[in-house]
Amino acid sequence: MRMPRPALLVATLAVWMSASPVVAASPAAARLHTPPRPSASRKLEIVGPTGTRVLSIADLRRLPATDGWAGVKSSTGKISLPERVRGVALKDLLATVKGFGDSTNVRVVAADGYAVTLTHDQVMRGGFTAYDPATGDSLGPGEPTVVVLSYERRGRPLDLLQGGALRLEIVAATSGQVADGHWSVKWVTRLELVGVKSEWTLSLVGARSEEMDRATFETGAAPNCHGAVWKDGQGREWAGIPLWLLVGRVDDAVPHGDGAFNDSLAAAGYVVDVIAGDGHRATFESSRVSRNGGIVVAHLFQGRPLPDGSFPLRLVGAALANEEMIGRIARVEIRPPSAPPATH
Repeated sequence: MRMPRPALLVATLAVWMSASPVVAASPAAARLHTPPRPSASRKLEIVGPTGTRVLSIADLRRLPATDGWAGVKSSTGKISLPERVRGVALKDLLATVKGFGDSTNVRVVAADGYAVTLTHDQVMRGGFTAYDPATGDSLGPGEPTVVVLSYERRGRPLDLLQGGALRLEIVAATSGQVADGHWSVKWVTRLELVGVKSEWTLSLVGARSEEMDRATFETGAAPNCHGAVWKDGQGREWAGIPLWLLVGRVDDAVPHGDGAFNDSLAAAGYVVDVIAGDGHRATFESSRVSRNGGIVVAHLFQGRPLPDGSFPLRLVGAALANEEMIGRIARVEIRPPSAPPATH
């Protein structure tokens, strides 16, 4: 298979741009985090295959403590400088719980419904992308990190009104790096141990390429992040991420945050191919995809992973004809309108 090089695709798309390009900010790019009642975040539930365990902050303080530095780079590029935090490492906490193993992911849920999913490897070994606190530039993997449920910042208990009694943090030994802001979850109230049916990736190909793994997709599809829900004619619920947001990750060099979806390139025109594992595809003009919440790449059906005929992902939504709702999606590609569809 021959694919255009990312730089060539960027240059080709740039030729199509109008004389007065305008890049609008994505309203879904910024996560909304609605403060819950202060009392909502004083307990932690751990839900697993053997039942539910409830821990108080005092219970967590009796576990081995982890100290370090935590700061974030938000989706808009704003840097919150590292501060000293203390808490319990997620790997130490889950070592006390039955049911956490190599084939288990952890869903970290906030009191307002926001959630992120961590793989077993992330919990045990870290490996998150790091950024320079001064410039915001990527440092790659950076120094070793630990996933921590913090209960102290600057030597004091967390402010219940500002972020709840517990907060998910990516912690390093020094103050020389920050992590992606979406991993910083305030008002944490629940951990869910989720068995992995089978891991999968979604290939995104355009001006840049990305292999989006299941955990990353599920994090983006959280209700208070980029999640979208569509009900079919029988009232059944499908949940996932609008196609335009996935396209925005690879339509130019900006993968996330305000302006990640390039409106000027979409207006100039390109083609989006949504391709199933067997090669079946649905093809759309960029004008149809652009900020269209009626085209959704779904990963859940009635709150559960998709059935085998559609797993892992299916295209659904009010803006689609029945024949366009293809399942077993493995790839999303952007190409110039004059370029033939890629063969695999």
